[in-house]
Amino acid sequence: MTSAAADGPELLLVEDTVIIAIDFKDRLQDAGASAVTIALKLSEAQDALLHCDYDGVVLDVKLGSENSLALADALLVRDIPVVFVTGYDTDFLRPASLRSIPVYEKPVSSRDLTDIVHSFDTASVHTRKVALTLPNLFADSVGTKAQSARCS
Repeated sequence: MTSAAADGPELLLVEDTVIIAIDFKDRLQDAGASAVTIALKLSEAQDALLHCDYDGVVLDVKLGSENSLALADALLVRDIPVVFVTGYDTDFLRPASLRSIPVYEKPVSSRDLTDIVHSFDTASVHTRKVALTLPNLFADSVGTKAQSARCS
């Protein structure tokens, strides 16, 4: 059972394993997130980001045959907070531009989930929403422009 905080952060969770994603969502809401949207693929994450504003994004590093490094880079450019979660070695190969992103190992502890939610739940996060326009964020993957909005 979840107890999402009404004023907690709204998060996008990018995780390709359905059962892990559902468990993560419930646990993030128990830790204080007001809403958690699940994206099982990079394309779903991009679509969600084009249509909604999020206070933060939780990214699994490896998504099937893809990885989330390019998406993380695009989010950082837009000043959208990101954390990585991975079942692999936390010293995975990533460019220097992404080394500031916190990395949590799976299985993620309840304490770490609380830390993740609190890292997104600051006054500055709620006041610095950046409208995500397609040409700037995902110009290579989508060809139309959309306005983002809160989705809760």
